Amino acid sequence: MPYKNSRHEGTFRTIILANEEDSLKPNKSYYIAKGRLDRINPNYYSIHKEVELTFTYNTIIKATWH
Repeated sequence: MPYKNSRHEGTFRTIILANEEDSLKPNKSYYIAKGRLDRINPNYYSIHKEVELTFTYNTIIKATWH
């Protein structure tokens, strides 16, 4: 869902996260920045149909109220 306001413009997306460390909670919203968005690699199983979000050492994850 696209959005635009006086400070920012972007797109809200619903994604499925695989969480091995239990640091993210179900049905909560998170601000995620500085991840890498790539097309899926068809050689590996993926629950996503078009793109995958990869976290790096620079990725920022913060809980939000959205």
